[in-house]
Amino acid sequence: MEAGPGGALEGLAQQLRAAMTGRRLRQSDLAERAGVSPATVSNVFNLKSVPTVDTLDLLAHAVGITGTDLQQLHSLRERADGRTRRLDSYLAAALSAARDHPYAGVLPGVTPPLQTVYVRQQVQQRSGTPDPRALAHTADQRSVPAESVLAVDVTCVVVAGPGGGKTSLLRTWVAESAKSWLTGHGGGTVPVLVDAADLHGAALADAVACAVSKEMVEALPPRFFAAPPQQGVRWQILIDGLDEVTDLHARRDLLRRLAAVSEGPYADLYRFVIATRPLPPGELTQFGDHFPRYDLLPFDRRHLPEVATAWFGAVGHPSPGQAADRFIKALERTQLTSIARNPLMTAMLCQLHAATPEQPLPTGRAGIYRRFIALLHARQYSPRTTNAAAELCAGLARYGPAVLESANRVLDRLPDLIGFLAVERHHGNGQPTLDIVKRPSYTQVPRRVPEGDWRAFLDTALRRSGLLTRRGNDLVFLHQTLREYLAAQFLARNEQAARRALDDVFTVVADSNQFPPVLQAGLSYAGFLLEEVDHEDLLNTEDEKGRTAQRQLRRRVRYVLEIPFFIADLVVLGSNIPADLVSEAINHLAKIARTDALEWYWRDLAARALTRLGDKRGAEALEDLARDLRAHAQRRQVARRALYQFGDARSVEALYTLTADTRIGDSQFSAIKALLQFGSDAGREALQALSTDSRLGRHRVEAARALCKAGDPRGVEELAALAHDAGLGWHRVEAARLLAGFGDARGVDILRHLAHGHDPNVDERGRMDAARSLAVYAPRFRNREP
Repeated sequence: MEAGPGGALEGLAQQLRAAMTGRRLRQSDLAERAGVSPATVSNVFNLKSVPTVDTLDLLAHAVGITGTDLQQLHSLRERADGRTRRLDSYLAAALSAARDHPYAGVLPGVTPPLQTVYVRQQVQQRSGTPDPRALAHTADQRSVPAESVLAVDVTCVVVAGPGGGKTSLLRTWVAESAKSWLTGHGGGTVPVLVDAADLHGAALADAVACAVSKEMVEALPPRFFAAPPQQGVRWQILIDGLDEVTDLHARRDLLRRLAAVSEGPYADLYRFVIATRPLPPGELTQFGDHFPRYDLLPFDRRHLPEVATAWFGAVGHPSPGQAADRFIKALERTQLTSIARNPLMTAMLCQLHAATPEQPLPTGRAGIYRRFIALLHARQYSPRTTNAAAELCAGLARYGPAVLESANRVLDRLPDLIGFLAVERHHGNGQPTLDIVKRPSYTQVPRRVPEGDWRAFLDTALRRSGLLTRRGNDLVFLHQTLREYLAAQFLARNEQAARRALDDVFTVVADSNQFPPVLQAGLSYAGFLLEEVDHEDLLNTEDEKGRTAQRQLRRRVRYVLEIPFFIADLVVLGSNIPADLVSEAINHLAKIARTDALEWYWRDLAARALTRLGDKRGAEALEDLARDLRAHAQRRQVARRALYQFGDARSVEALYTLTADTRIGDSQFSAIKALLQFGSDAGREALQALSTDSRLGRHRVEAARALCKAGDPRGVEELAALAHDAGLGWHRVEAARLLAGFGDARGVDILRHLAHGHDPNVDERGRMDAARSLAVYAPRFRNREP
């Protein structure tokens, strides 16, 4: 009789153990020889998990198993666990997709592997600022490698602007993690990369399985992700492009559903990493305030030569280091150094410089995209591509010259067709791409041509453009910023469409209720539109003088409160705004920051905008706000944090004054955590004092937890004391759970005590929480069973 899954795994383990014993090896020796973790070997011998194909090969090689004996081992492995086979298939597909999928900002003939040109970025944790626009745009001593955040077994949010490197970060992490799992070095989570749009309208596990199966030969079962990948291992769901869910209600619904999963019965099965552009103020609160949020920082100026050298090497330059030096000088001449710190812009600028080193680099963000896309189109359809148009139309030749003429007409107008598609997508049209692009008259199916053949031609032509790629059964733009630029470019070519689009932008900016969304999700598109309209110069007619985009900005900056902020954010983004208009906006921001009659919100926002633009009046205004005793303490604290984020040492002393207040409150506690985050010893001492203050109840547990996260050994001891404190009631459960989570076995003992109802001060809900936590953490301390 054929062995069942359990018997097959047992047989596999017995053969490995016999070979190991024959060579007088211990498990630790086998792990070292095979180059895998001791836990991997232990899990196989204790029948806890089935090894991957690569891991089994490593173990077998280490003990000398080859030939037919090795084939038998693999046969046993395949029968051991169908779920593990599917996990292996998923990991292999994820590794392939992360490595091989095309990515934005690459000209034809280049396409280096992502890891060849990927330069690791840093992240900085947000300090609890209530306004997502309050971002620090430079790295400092508090930043940490972005991968270190993903390596921590927590749910979090990663925020970066357009082209800021979010997708590259997630793809690189998936590739490295999948490779580790396939070679027997897996960690506590298995990463799964999905687009936020794929999670809409379906149960989480089913939606993830459906999204992942698009990259696989054999689809995963719908409920594959409803169970752990292995015992004691979680799924790390990496959700990319939350901001690309354009329907506000759908986006908020998704955040609420993810929050419910994170707080519900499946909380210990999943960890989420949500990557998004900055969202309107308060929107991420749908997901909860207790998850850390990180800003993915642009490249440090010091790293630009390294990034440029990698790219010039990728395009085949004979002297990439020398080319990088010339490139850096070209950036300085055109004042593009700041914008080049954006990963996507770096890639495009390097390739533009490599293609035409004798030409000056284009100015402004739209100018860079304009030249890049023009060069992309020229290379795709140059004579060197062996008559690309003829190749595309070859499948239609049998239908006659009239059909070929129709096909060539489509190719002639392909840029317009892609621009039309970009506008439709920008306005929220979710139809399949080929259904959208068949609407213009010049793309209608010619007579006598089967619709399937014509759609195949359109599909190939769109993919050949280098701007779209296949995802599942549809075509999508390679990057959101490409779609935004192409939409703006298409609209700017038509006077009436340009007028309507500009009116929409200025209407929304001038409406204080709608202002935040423009500065966040719509800022990139708005910047492109303003630059492209002026580039086309359609509105500067004799009877409509003063109607260009820049002149509309000039006219509004004097009396529309929101416009100076709009201009400031466009400048930070890299849009080409005239220097005199920027100067006028800065002066208006300086007045706003000092105007007592305005709400504190606007003054704080103006001070931050000035600081981001490098105007010293910004830091001065923030200091005044931090010391303004008329303002609420929490607002003063926000200003102090901003000072520190922007590198002003005056903030540390200001924050410390809040920690000295003996009256516990959210403002004081947040100030202490801010000091801790900023690397101040004062923060650790204040937290330790809080954790021992018997008057503070649940705040003691939170303080001890923060102390543990800071690496202070006193935190674990305080948690142990709190977990034994009967006066804390059901808060003891939280203290015990945290204690176990930080690797202290005393937490499991206390959870077991509480789950069995031995503390009358812990109610039924607390006992259930203790039991659920015990089920999670007890397996990690299996050797300590009573």
